[in-house]
Amino acid sequence: MKRTSAGLSAVVGTAIGLMIFFTVVIPMWIYMQNIQTLFMDEVSRRMRLEIEKVNERLELQVALQPPELHPFQRSRLFLYV
Repeated sequence: MKRTSAGLSAVVGTAIGLMIFFTVVIPMWIYMQNIQTLFMDEVSRRMRLEIEKVNERLELQVALQPPELHPFQRSRLFLYV
């Protein structure tokens, strides 16, 4: 009879240990995945901003009168004299 209760307590102890392990590991894994996703989103956003900076072209035009506005062309900087 003593052998059966020792085996039963080992099984119960193992089950409790596994429950504690999984209640810590699974939420931690989900948290780390969430943090990784946020990090990659931020890296992607900053990369897009850097690509926009590299591709941006700025034209400088000096004129005595207001320019014609073209909303879908390159960025322009106007200097009125």
